[in-house]
Amino acid sequence: MAFQEREVCCCGTRVWTLVIGWIEIILSTIMLFMTMVSLVVLSTSAMNPSQYGYISNGQRLASYKPLIVAEVIVTILYALNVFMNVVLLRGTYKKNPHQINAWLIFTLIFTIIAAVMI
Repeated sequence: MAFQEREVCCCGTRVWTLVIGWIEIILSTIMLFMTMVSLVVLSTSAMNPSQYGYISNGQRLASYKPLIVAEVIVTILYALNVFMNVVLLRGTYKKNPHQINAWLIFTLIFTIIAAVMI
């Protein structure tokens, strides 16, 4: 029995899955690069003096620590997103539904985490 692929907007579902995978890889890589740059900037920048005078180093670290932790978490999530999109592409090219299902589960979890972090 031959499997017939559905057509969605003049292309098969396999083509659209590949488009989604490649777009996600490109965008996730860009976001990964941007979060790494912002993490470097956050960890190396000095705080400007406020209207009340200079902020001590301890106060600067205390105010930056939650931001740095959040940036590290976001960086890890984007790195995992790039990896899972490679899994999506590999599953699509090899016609392996288990890898596509793993990507669906990860994307659901990633979306929930991203919504909670906002």
